Amino acid sequence: MDLKRFFSLDTNRFLQLFIILSLQERVNSSNILFFGFLGSLSHHIAIHPLAVRLAENGHNVTYFSSVKLKNEEKGITYFYPEKVVDIMSGILSTVGEQSLRGTDAPNVFTSAYHLALMLCQTMYESEDVQTWISKSSFDLLILDAVYSDCALGLAYKFGVPHIAINPTSFFP
Repeated sequence: MDLKRFFSLDTNRFLQLFIILSLQERVNSSNILFFGFLGSLSHHIAIHPLAVRLAENGHNVTYFSSVKLKNEEKGITYFYPEKVVDIMSGILSTVGEQSLRGTDAPNVFTSAYHLALMLCQTMYESEDVQTWISKSSFDLLILDAVYSDCALGLAYKFGVPHIAINPTSFFP
């Protein structure tokens, strides 16, 4: 490039170049993993809009869930581990049926620890999850904080910071 010619740009072109460069927005997109593990759809109502907004802002969002969402958003990659979804569907179905019949549903709070451990073990032993982990990389993990200690292993594996969001309130 001829430097003499470059520096002899007329004022109009210089202003155009200056405006274009000064209005250029610096954008850094991140690979963000949302981890909704032991929550029903009510948990996703609180967390999913954040995933949607981040995807709209240009981030690469992956949504890991044990409950299949009816309405998936464009721009988000959804991952539903088959064995974990099967276990969770059976549990939510049982609790829902018992609630509708007016019979006592299992005490979710006392059995949730055992359920979380079972789901975590099933998740990490699942071939589809192991393959997914080996092919994935993330910059940030955002997790549903309710019984999601299992996700901390993913934060360690990917070497990323994590944010825990509590979509529920146990106390009024």
